[in-house]
Amino acid sequence: MIHYNSPENQKERANVVPLSMDELEFITQVMNIEFKYAKEISIAQRLIWDYENLQHMRETAPVWISVNDRLPEPKTSVLVCTDAGVKPSYFDIHKNFYSGFDILTKSVTHWQPLPQSPTK
Repeated sequence: MIHYNSPENQKERANVVPLSMDELEFITQVMNIEFKYAKEISIAQRLIWDYENLQHMRETAPVWISVNDRLPEPKTSVLVCTDAGVKPSYFDIHKNFYSGFDILTKSVTHWQPLPQSPTK
């Protein structure tokens, strides 16, 4: 299955334009189907794309990990959630989270890996 936001599908989606009423009427004549069904098919296709996009986002979205469940690998940069909000942080070999010169270890509740850098 090709996901809505996958690189393979982005070119195809960039060229997709919603069908006009005239185009829908033409399709119904060519395919010999009722006009109301052509509109439903167009809506269904859009719903499928939206569903695939949502599935792709769920599969690729970062997940917050509780520090009670697991800690990051030492010498790793991560995002942390503290009582003061979300911050970039470095996790050292002594199991401390740092943001700049501040030690955040006691206030960190969750962490997640940093997203990958853009390819282009």
